[in-house]
Amino acid sequence: MRRKRRGRGAALARPGLTPERLRSDLLELTRNLRWSWSAEARFCLAAVAGRLAPAREEEFLRNPFAGVRCLRARDFANLAADPGIYPRVHAGAMAALRRALAPARPPRGLDPRRPVAY
Repeated sequence: MRRKRRGRGAALARPGLTPERLRSDLLELTRNLRWSWSAEARFCLAAVAGRLAPAREEEFLRNPFAGVRCLRARDFANLAADPGIYPRVHAGAMAALRRALAPARPPRGLDPRRPVAY
């Protein structure tokens, strides 16, 4: 049985990642200063910056929050269509951010409804 080859357009179309979602996620990532010490977030931002013109790349890395706000719709469309930015880098950075922002579970044996006074 012959395998059907996917066209180039099929490889670029990934459900869930739109330029609008990418912009929203990158703004969320850069609004939280955790990006400055998170390896996943820094790698994601470096991957975005690496796809910009050299002058814009340096400016983007200096202030990623302002850099994301200055990106054009065309930049977000190109990033969303890039097969490497979302599955490998973007998803990892966003998952790390979600884990860091998830509410901490109380230690075993303690009940948040009955706090312990020290």
